[in-house]
Amino acid sequence: MQIDMWYGDKFELDTYYADAYFYPHGSFGYCYRGNIYNCNGETIGDYSANSSEEIEKHFRIVWK
Repeated sequence: MQIDMWYGDKFELDTYYADAYFYPHGSFGYCYRGNIYNCNGETIGDYSANSSEEIEKHFRIVWK
C-alpha cells in the first residue's frame, strides 16, 4: 500500500476515512485507488492498494 498525506498529517491506522475506486487492469501497478478524508470530510491525502482487505485494515470504510 502506498499512502500520500498531503498536508504533513501523520497517518494513523483506523483513524481516517477513505473512498475506493477499482481499476481491474491496475493503475500505476495498483488495483485500488482512493482519497483519504479526516473526520470533517476534508480530503487530506490519497492512497493506492492491491487488496480490499489491506484498505479495511488501514481506513474506516464501508463497502457498497
